[in-house]
Amino acid sequence: MKGGTEERQEAVHRLRENKRALRQEIIDLLAKTTGAQRLEESSYAANRIISTGLWHSAKRIFIFRSMDREIDTTQIINHALTCGKIVALPRMEGRKIVFHRIEHLTGPFTRHSYGITEPAATLPVEEPRDKEYDLLIAPGAAFTRKGKRLGYGKGYYDRYLATYRDRLVTIGLCFSFQLVEDIPTGAFDIPVEYVVAGGDQEEKW
Repeated sequence: MKGGTEERQEAVHRLRENKRALRQEIIDLLAKTTGAQRLEESSYAANRIISTGLWHSAKRIFIFRSMDREIDTTQIINHALTCGKIVALPRMEGRKIVFHRIEHLTGPFTRHSYGITEPAATLPVEEPRDKEYDLLIAPGAAFTRKGKRLGYGKGYYDRYLATYRDRLVTIGLCFSFQLVEDIPTGAFDIPVEYVVAGGDQEEKW
């Protein structure tokens, strides 16, 4: 029994270390991303998403507001607001994220200790209701074409998707270099259904 416990602990430790190594590799690449590359790949990915049937049928868009080095979601958010879709951005509350509805990208926002710009807590809370009308666009350190996702190590989106994935269509959004062959995953890692990577020509829908 003791041996089995030690083996499980070792397997968990190995999984964490493998994830940490891949995550650091991607973070190093993000730090080297040029403004021109970010603009080009962000525009490509945005146009790819908003041209899909999934986008046109969605009434509610749950999406992250990108940080400086992430693929930029501004075009997607603005297009959704212009089209009259409900747009909700995540706010960290303890160990979970809660999505709040926004009317525009001028606020009100607050700044989380992680450096993330979040919607103010006073804004209305939005929850997914129906997979036919609710679309979530998720960030990640890395994705595979089959939808495996490597987060940034806090588990916020895995916990959220564990609760709501039956009510959402999920799309992972990333730069082309964040698309990898494989990702080490465990029982609590929740995949996305689709992946859009800037400049990628082999997306499968």
